[in-house]
Amino acid sequence: MATLGIHGIHGIHGIHGIHGIHGIHGIHSGGGAGPLASNALGVTAEGLLGYWDGTGETPAAPSGAVIDRLQALQPDARAAAVAQEMSGFFTVTGTSAAPRVSGRGITLTLPTPGADDLGTHQLPYLRSAMDLRADRLGEIVLQTGDMLGFFGSQIHLDNYSRRWTLELLARVYDVVIQPEQAVKLAASVPRPSAYSPKVQPMIQTPGHGSCPSGHATEAFAFATLLSLMWLKGRAPGENAVRGLIDILIAETPGSAAEENVLMPFALAARIADNRTVAGVHFPIDSAYGGLLGFMLGISLARPALGDGFTHDFAPAAPFTEDAAAWNGGFTLEAWREWLRALLPADLDAATASGRRARLLGAIGTQALREWG
Repeated sequence: MATLGIHGIHGIHGIHGIHGIHGIHGIHSGGGAGPLASNALGVTAEGLLGYWDGTGETPAAPSGAVIDRLQALQPDARAAAVAQEMSGFFTVTGTSAAPRVSGRGITLTLPTPGADDLGTHQLPYLRSAMDLRADRLGEIVLQTGDMLGFFGSQIHLDNYSRRWTLELLARVYDVVIQPEQAVKLAASVPRPSAYSPKVQPMIQTPGHGSCPSGHATEAFAFATLLSLMWLKGRAPGENAVRGLIDILIAETPGSAAEENVLMPFALAARIADNRTVAGVHFPIDSAYGGLLGFMLGISLARPALGDGFTHDFAPAAPFTEDAAAWNGGFTLEAWREWLRALLPADLDAATASGRRARLLGAIGTQALREWG
């Protein structure tokens, strides 16, 4: 179980506590920093210096292995280096009526739901979800600050046996929030509380657009990456993205082992649904966020794991009878049915391999060793 979660994971907040002792900066061998410590160290150095003419030895050359160089960095420096590499992974174009996210051979165009349609087609679902507030209170409050801890109840995650998996998830978060927030900005969908004071959200309404849900985007991205790691660890020679898609779109229950894929997605869907229960999101926000998180997750499989997929996800305008349109409340089964309608008919043709990125690929390779 995860002993250290990702805090402030929603919206544009940062990740804290994910590196354990590695998250402590400005220390000397585990000791505290501060003026007194600096003074004591200076006095000690002066007392022990003796005669020194300023000569020294050339230090050993740093390791040529990328992962060794990354490991030697303090966390914020490592995050910055990887963030620079990932800065060009995704672009957001299109219009406010249909923002378009592109990256690594995959695109997703999300038709923005109309404000009138949300009031007509979605607000009643939110009203029904409000009846669950007493039951979901603990989850809702904790998930405003810690999402990964819930995944850690299903999958063993700690800073020892799964250190590099946590590092990969942290770097994935760093890049996922960028297109997530760009789409929110482009769509600028009003929050449920704008429709009626009776919504009365039980947590603070975030100060950015409602659609897509950031919690759904991030939770589905985590579920996607964790599922890909599990699949790739079991079958290194097979395309994990294709394996994941096959499980998600299967219409009949699979093997017991496939619960290792389905349970993280069930959790991601519950995290997303809790935001509707809380009164800060419509069901379509979760559906769109889930699709965006899934798209970003499988896109990142190429630079992180070497497994690729090429497709243009193109949902139809919402609240119509089109199978490619979102219409109704949010459940994982409804989302999986929608995904079936959005995927290409020829999955073999869309399945591809790719070259790992230098830094993210090194982290992904190291993380996979924790799953073999």
